[in-house]
Amino acid sequence: MPRSPLRLIVVEDHANTAEGLKKFLKAVGYQVFVATDMASALWLASSVQFDLLLSDLGLPDGTGWELLKQLKAKRHIRAIAFSAHNSPEDLNKVPRPDSSSICPNRSCPTNFAPRSSAPLRQRRVPSRTRIAERVRFAA
Repeated sequence: MPRSPLRLIVVEDHANTAEGLKKFLKAVGYQVFVATDMASALWLASSVQFDLLLSDLGLPDGTGWELLKQLKAKRHIRAIAFSAHNSPEDLNKVPRPDSSSICPNRSCPTNFAPRSSAPLRQRRVPSRTRIAERVRFAA
């Protein structure tokens, strides 16, 4: 019996990055919902069932940390925070041990395949724009 795809909420205010992530994640088998700010992410999280939240830390109406704090106050969630700006302050906010993590700008998980038991690895990535271009051309 086939499993239903894992459901992800991607919170990203940069349109090209959000679209690139959505296309890539859908291509590898996830069901993807996109929010462009904290308010729409809170609404989406209360409206749909999801398995994982991927959130940019810099949002137009708040921070990814504030979003995670509000969502975790309501229920346990699994989340990955990412940012183009890797301040020591943000890196120090990463809870340990927890199911939440941070993906610094120039490194990200390369194993996004659903239901894989292999651990996530990190590799260097040129830029957010290059990732969006690769996904756009691969689609």
